[in-house]
This record gives sequence, structure tokens and C-alpha cells, in this order.
Amino acid sequence: MRSYKNNSYVRPVRLLLSVMLVVPALVHASETSIAFRYERSFKENKYYQPEMELAHKFDNGLAVNALQKRRETESTKDRGYRIQETTVGVAYGFPLGGNKNLTLTPKLEYQWKSHKEIVRPSLKLYYKIDSTWGVGARYRYEYQSYNGSGENKSRVSRYDLYVDYNVTDKLKLSYDPSYHNVSGTTGGTFHTDEYYKFEHWLGASYKVNAGNTVGIIYKWKEKNSETSKWNPDDHDTLVQVSYVHRF
Repeated sequence: MRSYKNNSYVRPVRLLLSVMLVVPALVHASETSIAFRYERSFKENKYYQPEMELAHKFDNGLAVNALQKRRETESTKDRGYRIQETTVGVAYGFPLGGNKNLTLTPKLEYQWKSHKEIVRPSLKLYYKIDSTWGVGARYRYEYQSYNGSGENKSRVSRYDLYVDYNVTDKLKLSYDPSYHNVSGTTGGTFHTDEYYKFEHWLGASYKVNAGNTVGIIYKWKEKNSETSKWNPDDHDTLVQVSYVHRF
């Protein structure tokens, strides 16, 4: 039986951090960043979630990242229930065309969470129209490679659209609507009691200077079913604030 003690979350992050420290010494690197985020829900079943991400982008388009989350509920039903997630990823951006405004980015992520392990390959296409507007689309397939609870291993497809608008060279607004769909009939349903759901993310970020950026995202999710154990017959709404330091 697999053990999911805290060390199981720390080990993959240590491995990736070692790679991120060694590889830049061998390949000319373009940017390293560390991000701190705090997410909060506001409905009946509340939770808060701090997270930290370390990422590195190379001049040749290669990027690696490690993300650690910790969620704790405050609801009367599940008070003190905690979920930890560790995600590591690698991506590579391919410029398409001579002007390099169009980029195709495949990415592979592996996630460890409470008694589950999840693989998430994705493909993103992004087009920078001009200095003001940018649009994109992404497909991500998520499947559980391990489920310690004995339940069926879920398969979920996610489709995202992206619209970015640079108000100034410092202030950017973004909109990300997404559609999620469970593949097959044995992988369970969402809190909507359906095999699909929609989400809408509205965000704003402000570049304080070359090394520091602050941001906020408002997340609105489709209404849950009347029988859902998580905010029944209501929409989940969340706010995430962030700080990113680049060096």
C-alpha cells in the first residue's frame, strides 16, 4: 500500500528544484519566478488555500515548474479537512511563423494529492494580436494514474479560451472561460451532478516593476445540484490574490 505522508509531497519538489538549480548553470536561462497565491471561497462550505510555485523559463522555450497547495475547509460539515497537492510540470513553447506572435505549447504535469496521482497533458495555442490584445485556446486531458480510495479512476477533458487585454504596459485584464467534461460514465460526476460543468475566471494583474507583479482573479463556477454535499443549489465563487517575483 502506498504511503501519503508529507514526505511523499516534498520528494518530487526537491527533485525538480535540484534540476532547476543545476540546469541553468549548463544552459543560458531567461527567467526564474516564485509566486505566492491565496485563494478564498465565500459560500456556505468555505475553504482557504495558500499555494507557492517556483518556475523557470529558458531562452529556448523550455519551462519547468513546481507547485505546492494546501487547502483547508471551514464548513460546519467538514471543518478542518485538509487537502495537499504537489504538481510538477514541463512545457515547451514552439513559435509558429516568422513574427513569433503565434506560439504552440505542449505541457505535461504530474500531480500528487490526497490518495490520488494525476497525469495532465495539455496543448495550448496563443496568438499575440498586437501590444494590446492576445487570444488563445487550450485542451487539457486529466486522468488518474492511481486512486487509493478504490474508486474508479476518473478521466476529465478541459477546454479553455483566453482573452488578454493590456490596458497599459503595467495593467493587464484577462478572461478565461472553461468547459470540463468527464470521459465515460464510470468516472463520477461533478458537484453539478452532471458529467460537465462551466467555469469563468476574470483577472487583473499589475506590474509594479520589472521584478514584481500583483494580481487578483475572481472565479465563478456553475451552480451545484440540489443534492450536492458541497454548496447545494448554489454557485461556488472564489477570489485569488497573488504576488510574483521574477529574477
